[in-house]
Amino acid sequence: MEPEKIDVEERSDYVIHRVMDYGDTEAIRWMKLTYGQRKMEEVLRSRRGISRQSGSYWATIFGMKFEEVKCLQTPYRQIPYGV
Repeated sequence: MEPEKIDVEERSDYVIHRVMDYGDTEAIRWMKLTYGQRKMEEVLRSRRGISRQSGSYWATIFGMKFEEVKCLQTPYRQIPYGV
């Protein structure tokens, strides 16, 4: 997917997720101005795909409890078939 073709309003959760994991200082500044802290916190509460390292970092920055952050929760483990 070409970055310039992404609808940053419609795909805001995806964009925030990716910037939280891979963004540099300029991208993070843009994200904060574009979406605000409230929206960024919502994404932390709802997206499992953010890395644990990034989730811990952002939770600390926002003063959130780790229990609130979806990617820091115990992952779902499916019971193997036939057991």
